[in-house]
Amino acid sequence: MAINDQGGPVVFPVNYLVDRGSVVFRTGVGSKLGAADVRDEASFEVDHVDRQDGTGWSVLVRGRLVEVANGDEVDRLSMLPLRPLVDGDRDHLLQVMPRTISGRRISAREVATTAGAIDD
Repeated sequence: MAINDQGGPVVFPVNYLVDRGSVVFRTGVGSKLGAADVRDEASFEVDHVDRQDGTGWSVLVRGRLVEVANGDEVDRLSMLPLRPLVDGDRDHLLQVMPRTISGRRISAREVATTAGAIDD
């Protein structure tokens, strides 16, 4: 998940789920929550490479970052299997509300080329 802060673009790893068309994750007080308070633009990317069959995919979601404020919605989302990556207070639920969603499939040739670059 990426946002802009005072220093420019910054990327954060998050545990997430997709619910009703938005990307949802938990956070504590900090940069991500601050960006949601002003409904900043955010990007979320998820990738997968299957080295066995030499294929993969990448999906990019761009949209507005908002905090889930409706009590019923917070209760509903809190029942889903969404746990933060790290310990600590992560009491805020945020959503990336998609403006655009794009993606691509990765071919066997691209996977082989990328693997060589990473391994070097």
